[in-house]
Amino acid sequence: MQNTPATEQTPLLSPLSVDERISQENHAIYLTSHPDGMQHTSRRAIIIVSVCTIVLLFGSVGFALQRPHSESATTTSSTKLSSVDDGSVASATNNNEGPQSKPALTDTEAQSSDAHPSSTGNPQSPQPSSSVGSSSPSSGSLQPIPRQATSPTPTNPQPTPTPTTPTPISPTPTTPTPISPSINVATYNIRATELTKWDSTRANAILGYIKTVDIAGLQEGRSDSIPWLTTRLSSVGYRRTVNQWARNSFWKTNLFTFIKEGEKQLDSEKDLVWVKLRHTSSGKVFYFADVHLDVSSSTNRTAELKTALAYMATYMKDAPIIFVGDMNSERNSSQDKQIRAAGFQNSYDVASTKIHITYKTTLSGFTGGTTGTITTNSSHQIDHVYIKGNLAVSRIEIVAQKGSDHLPVEADIVLK
Repeated sequence: MQNTPATEQTPLLSPLSVDERISQENHAIYLTSHPDGMQHTSRRAIIIVSVCTIVLLFGSVGFALQRPHSESATTTSSTKLSSVDDGSVASATNNNEGPQSKPALTDTEAQSSDAHPSSTGNPQSPQPSSSVGSSSPSSGSLQPIPRQATSPTPTNPQPTPTPTTPTPISPTPTTPTPISPSINVATYNIRATELTKWDSTRANAILGYIKTVDIAGLQEGRSDSIPWLTTRLSSVGYRRTVNQWARNSFWKTNLFTFIKEGEKQLDSEKDLVWVKLRHTSSGKVFYFADVHLDVSSSTNRTAELKTALAYMATYMKDAPIIFVGDMNSERNSSQDKQIRAAGFQNSYDVASTKIHITYKTTLSGFTGGTTGTITTNSSHQIDHVYIKGNLAVSRIEIVAQKGSDHLPVEADIVLK
């Protein structure tokens, strides 16, 4: 058996190795045939190295300037920052500066760009950072600081006033002034009909006057005059005492509330007629008593007064008394003194205002209707208004009213 000599086997080259070899051979041939090619290649390499050096230098400067720009973002309004996910500065633009060159990417940065295409594809959308100087978990680079609004610090702050609570002023309690109403009363002898006819002229004159006062005590009424007056006065709000015709009292029901009434016989002919009333609006209570004393005998008048005064002292002591009537006694007579001694005051003496008190309270020449003459005699007032108790007289007047042989005597009484 013939031994075949071993042959040297040439290792197979990969396509990539062939290409590389061909490139090297072509480059060597080019350099051999072109002596200037070596110089050209060297110059190109120097230029490339220089450019890379400059790019790296500017990149380092830009990175060094990135942190100061980030820290002054709140005070420099003209600086705008833009970053990519790996933390490298994309641009730093000032109002007076142009855009700076972007540094070349290293192999590591290129891989990072491939891993984060959104960073290189959209450099205008930086990822926000929530903390100052915080680093990205993937690259460890600093994140830009978002701009924050700052409030100016006042150079001269005004002190805050301390609110004060006003001290309430308590009103000074005042005691209400008690109401002291005034009422006007009258005594009027209207003359008996058997002496003078009860004609319509004088009847209407008397009716018209009574309607002007609050309370009227009448004397010498009769069976034709009192019913006539009662019908007409009742229709306008008056009420009268229920007793014989001679002495009656009329009062306004809208001013007074009736409490009770009574009569005291003084002798065979005379009596005392009274009513107890309450002034409705004020609540003041008082008595109103009416009398007609004997015309012919002073002795009889004194006796009649004695009975009347004793009766009033016994049964009318719980309230003030207004005592009116035809006393047939002049001022300062024994009967006037007798009444004042029992605690009464004569309105002629104590009234604040006095009107026509020099008139005689009787007319001369009365024959009916509104006849008669008013005369003056300062001592001849036989019709009186007395008060007793917590009362006062503000006015007394002898009224120039015709229709009887007497003039009415009117007084304003204050219920204190």
